[in-house]
Amino acid sequence: HQPPPPFAPAAQEIETDVSLIRDWMTIPFIAQMYHVPPRVLFKALDIPERKNKEKSLKQLNEEYYPEAEGIVLEKVKAAILANQPPLTPTVPATTTTP
Repeated sequence: HQPPPPFAPAAQEIETDVSLIRDWMTIPFIAQMYHVPPRVLFKALDIPERKNKEKSLKQLNEEYYPEAEGIVLEKVKAAILANQPPLTPTVPATTTTP
C-alpha cells in the first residue's frame, strides 16, 4: 500500500490514460488527476462518498465488492472515460504570406 503522490498543480495537463490508475490510489486523487468530480466516481461505484474518501480503490473493492476482484478499478476507469472534459485542440500558429 503506497501513499498517493502529492497533488498536481491545477495548471497541469489533464491526464487521459486510464491505464495509469492503480488500486492504491484514492478517489479524490484520481478525480483531480483526471479532472472528473469525485461524486461522479462514487456514483459510478454506487457507494457513499462519506467515510470513503481516504480509502484506496483496493480497500473499497474489498469492502463493497469482495466477490468481484478488480471491479472498482474497472468501474472507475470506465467512469473517467465517459466523463472526461473534452480536450481543447492545440491550434498551431500559422503565418500568412502577403
